[in-house]
Amino acid sequence: MADKKADHAGFVIGKLGPKLDRSVSAKILSAAELTKLQSQLASARSRIGNPLLRHSAQRHVELMATFGMRRAESAYLRALDYQVDACRVQAYGEHTLKTAWADRVLPMAFAQPEMRAWIDGAKQQGFEKLIDPRAGEPAAPDNFFDALSRLIKNVTGDQSMGSHHLRHTLASRMVLTLLRGPSNLDGLFEELPWLEELVIDPARMHALLGQEGDAGQGLRALAALVGHSHPTTTLRHYVHVLGIALHGALRKGDALDMSRSFEHRIGGKSTVQRWATQLRAEFVDAGNIEQQRVRLNRALRNRIERRFQWAWIDRDETQRTAADIQPQDLVVNPSADAIVFDRLELVDRSMRDARTLLDGQEIAMYREGLLWLKTIGSGKRGGSVSRHVLERIRDDVWLPARLPAGTATEAAVSLCTWLESMRTERPEDFDLLLEKWAYASERERGRMRLDSQREVDRARALAESRHVKVEVRGATVAKKRQASARSVPRMRIKCLDASGHAIVRDTATVRWVLSYVAARSHGHGADADCRPTPESASSH
Repeated sequence: MADKKADHAGFVIGKLGPKLDRSVSAKILSAAELTKLQSQLASARSRIGNPLLRHSAQRHVELMATFGMRRAESAYLRALDYQVDACRVQAYGEHTLKTAWADRVLPMAFAQPEMRAWIDGAKQQGFEKLIDPRAGEPAAPDNFFDALSRLIKNVTGDQSMGSHHLRHTLASRMVLTLLRGPSNLDGLFEELPWLEELVIDPARMHALLGQEGDAGQGLRALAALVGHSHPTTTLRHYVHVLGIALHGALRKGDALDMSRSFEHRIGGKSTVQRWATQLRAEFVDAGNIEQQRVRLNRALRNRIERRFQWAWIDRDETQRTAADIQPQDLVVNPSADAIVFDRLELVDRSMRDARTLLDGQEIAMYREGLLWLKTIGSGKRGGSVSRHVLERIRDDVWLPARLPAGTATEAAVSLCTWLESMRTERPEDFDLLLEKWAYASERERGRMRLDSQREVDRARALAESRHVKVEVRGATVAKKRQASARSVPRMRIKCLDASGHAIVRDTATVRWVLSYVAARSHGHGADADCRPTPESASSH
């Protein structure tokens, strides 16, 4: 036996068989099972005798079910890793992570308020780990891991289930929520009532995906949340609801909703999605569900035809009944004088793409107005740079930079509404704003100089809205050039999102909207008194 060969002990070693296929346990917990699990963890029925240990197990399960964390990640997450709005999953000391991608940041807004409250309390009380039962008494997760695994088997009635299935459950719930609209899952809720309970709250989804919503990046956000290197890993091994989503999509096939179809087929998807969202809100009280669907499809079709006349989209010219016809279906902007985002967007596309989407005279008016803006100098001595940032598209066509999609587009819609309200209700303030934009705005930031205390007072008195704020900074008026620099008050338009937070890089939005509005007013002769003159050009 000195040479330690196996055949001396009577063993015979043969050839190894084929490699076994890896299998995935494609199972998740229902919402009722998650609730029952937490309920039993709070009592001695869990077979965890120590109350403090049960308390740690409850927090451990809550972290895993909420963020899809691995068992070791949840058990060793420190209070030190929590920083008010985020929690860092990271290696430290002898605690290691499974992969490099497991090192990640979890958004705390994705958690329920109750969970955020006890995590904040653990931080304030000086806990070492978040699952500790109390300060100064560290948790002992090894003492409840086995009991928790047995409890999950009893709750689900499945001996193959374990705590890792909490991670599968979160991933599957996320995908189910992302596919709720495209797969028409609402139509399955009556048939499968447990399905609705698995859908994640919209507020939590918004916290993870932000203002842009899914935008085709939902799976990447999910993969980052659970610590995977690529969404393919998440789909292959952790998502077990695609069959249900397919069932919902096939059930929907007999009555295809045209609005959903176009959202996914037409280029410029974000624009069509924005239209569909707006129209759904308008038709929410318009009769029953079928009537709402018909009116939505009609209205969206009209917008699509006007927006994509160049895309060879077939038109359905079937005669409409009186019940189908709605004024909003037929008109994007009832008045050419009104400031409406949809019309400015048509103007931009008409000139940028050389398409005939509006009347030729109207396009010529905007083109002339933008050329006028281009001639206005910055006012700096010896300089010939234009005050307004416009890019040359063709010989006689100068346009502001393209408007980004997402929050910038939403801000443009709100800004147009605000300007139209000012134009009709407070025309003197509207004229002041356009004059300041034309002759006193900064090329880089778009701030507008105020030359007198009266202008400062008027700027501060401008009516604001939920999504538009007027910001005036500086209090000293510079009446003439002096050796020492003096503060000059400036006005800036800020755009806010639905939560009241300032939109990042909203300068592009303000520049895009005000450039077209100023060009339009110049063409209508509204700016007759503020056209550039030698005196005004030199003074500015």
